Amino acid sequence: MIAILVALSGVWLVFAAGMEGGELEGNMYAVGTAFALSTYFVLLRKARGQNASIALATGGAITAVISLLMGAEPLSASAADALYIFLLCGMVVPIAFLMISRGPKYLPAAEANLIMLLEAILGPLFVWVGLGEVPSGPVVLGGLLFWRH
Repeated sequence: MIAILVALSGVWLVFAAGMEGGELEGNMYAVGTAFALSTYFVLLRKARGQNASIALATGGAITAVISLLMGAEPLSASAADALYIFLLCGMVVPIAFLMISRGPKYLPAAEANLIMLLEAILGPLFVWVGLGEVPSGPVVLGGLLFWRH
C-alpha cells in the first residue's frame, strides 16, 4: 500500500507539472484514459481474458467513430503522417494491447495497472531521448519516485 501511495505521488508530480497553459486538457484526457484502462483491466481479469481481442476491436471502432464525430479528418494526413498513423494504429497499439490483454490472465488487475503506469516514466524519457524535449524538474522527480517504488 505504501509503494502504491509513493508511486501515485510520483505520477501526481508529473501530472501537476503540466497544469499550466494548454496542458490541462491533455492531462484530463490522460486521467480519463487511466480510469478507462484500469476499468478494462479489472473487467479483463474477471473474464480471464476471454474475448479480449473482440473487446479491443470494438473499442477501436468506437474510438474511430467518436473521433470522426469530433471532427477528425483522416484523409487529410500527408503521406509521411499516414505512414506513422498506420504504424501506430495498425501495428504498435494493437500488438501492445493484445499483449497487455494477456497479462491479467496471470496477474492481478492492480499489478497490471502498475506495470502500465511505467508509461508515466518511460514516456517523458522517450520524448527526451527521441525529440530532445527536456522534462521539467517535477516530472523528473515524479518519475524517480514512481520508479523507485
